[in-house]
Amino acid sequence: MVELGYNWNNNAATYNYDSHLFPPLNQWSLVALVIQPSNATIYLYYIDPNTLQPDLYSAVNPVTNAPETFNGGTTLIGSDPGAGFLATRSFNGAIDEVAVFNTALSSDQLLKVFSEAAGLSVVGASIASQPQSLDVYAGETVSFIAAGINGTAPITLQWDFISTNNVTNAIPGATNATLTVSNVAATNVGSYQLFLTNPAGTTNSLEVTLAVVTAVPNSYESIVLANNPLLYWKLNETNDPSAGGVVAYDYVNGYNGVYQTAAQNGFDGILGPQPPQFPGFSTNNTAMETFANTANSYMTASAGSLTASNLTYAMWINPSAPVQHGAGLLFDRGGAGEGFGFGGNVLDTNNAPNGNGMSELYYAWNQNSSSTYGFDSFLYPPTNQWSFVALVIQPTQTTMYMMNSFTGIQSAVNALPNDTETFGVAWHLGDDAQSAGGARTFPGSIDEVSVYLTALSSNQLVGLYYAGLQIFPPVTLYIAPAGAGNLTLTWSQGALLQATNLTGPWTTNTTAVSPYTLAPTNSHLYFKVLVN
Repeated sequence: MVELGYNWNNNAATYNYDSHLFPPLNQWSLVALVIQPSNATIYLYYIDPNTLQPDLYSAVNPVTNAPETFNGGTTLIGSDPGAGFLATRSFNGAIDEVAVFNTALSSDQLLKVFSEAAGLSVVGASIASQPQSLDVYAGETVSFIAAGINGTAPITLQWDFISTNNVTNAIPGATNATLTVSNVAATNVGSYQLFLTNPAGTTNSLEVTLAVVTAVPNSYESIVLANNPLLYWKLNETNDPSAGGVVAYDYVNGYNGVYQTAAQNGFDGILGPQPPQFPGFSTNNTAMETFANTANSYMTASAGSLTASNLTYAMWINPSAPVQHGAGLLFDRGGAGEGFGFGGNVLDTNNAPNGNGMSELYYAWNQNSSSTYGFDSFLYPPTNQWSFVALVIQPTQTTMYMMNSFTGIQSAVNALPNDTETFGVAWHLGDDAQSAGGARTFPGSIDEVSVYLTALSSNQLVGLYYAGLQIFPPVTLYIAPAGAGNLTLTWSQGALLQATNLTGPWTTNTTAVSPYTLAPTNSHLYFKVLVN
């Protein structure tokens, strides 16, 4: 059975949206599509033939929808008009009681329609999208989200916390569909569960866990965290993606993704950068692999509708073959179209000792302007080896980076002003949703994906690359007059240490950020920089 889908504004982010709603065979279902300016919701309601209880499912695509003409031509019920192979798009089954409304019906209104037809006086509360377990670093803020709550009103909600010693307590004030845990610490480690009560009784969500992860000092992940990322997908999961619904964890803010069923990960033995070549990663580091011209071979994720004028995407990639034009690394077609992937220039035979036919790195920004996706970076990642790549958006320019042992450290700058743009609505990792069926899917492995709401400097990005290799370049501390008797200290990386005696003790100046200006004193001060 193919999933329910829809099309609006002829936008690829709509007709390529994965609802994961599959109507059962040989029984009646109520299905509905609700379009609103900020999202689209698909509903699937039916009576479960095994339990004889109602199953209520929904899926929300958080894509902005513009007004659209929908009554300008012939409407076909049970078919999608087209030419060639599209002419065979006819529904195989029975359709009845078709209704169109000039309003966005609520879930309560649709439930009323369904329950009247099914002869149900009350419908038990249910959750269409269950909360997910979370693994995060200490000090982060995360949220457990139960989406698509439905059932006969009124519905009251209550989250419970089950501690590691199996003591259960209701969380005061936790009576919404979303439970936010701030400044995560060891005391928050345990299980969480949402209880829903309505006139039909009480039902509960799945029991989910919160675990605290500790970064290994001086490792790649520790340097990622030092740069304050918005999200960090380590892609170290070992559950089988083909089973469906396998979560790819964000270890910072809980912006978890979902492996699509044709992607592969650690379950399939996909390896990421590992020692001895990359000692900054663990010996069992795994990655995600995606496959060109294969449907559903990528990861999906959403951070909602965020905006940024400074933004950084960074990741490790290992192409298994020359990458075709248009393949995505991290692309969002939920808005105007922004992201990072592969463009039109191809490395030809004369210039391709290690990647004949490889497309260049490219990006899209400024409302999907051709001056962005038409820019030639001439950065061609080699096949069958790991490269660290990054996209940095700034108001005045865009910079792409590529670092590996074959080509060294390279970058390309498009000196074009950038707008403040919406991003992260409907990400595809390893794919660009502009085309279906895997036509724009990256062939190879992707690992250690991080996103920042800042424009990381070249020093920071080189520092990330060197952290993977466990190479820490020397750092120089400069001191210069700054006027009015002041002095300015400048250094490229690390923490500033100071002491009143050359032999110490040395303390970390936690407020000092390069360049750091200070007024002179009547006593000696000594400074040095520590790079971890």
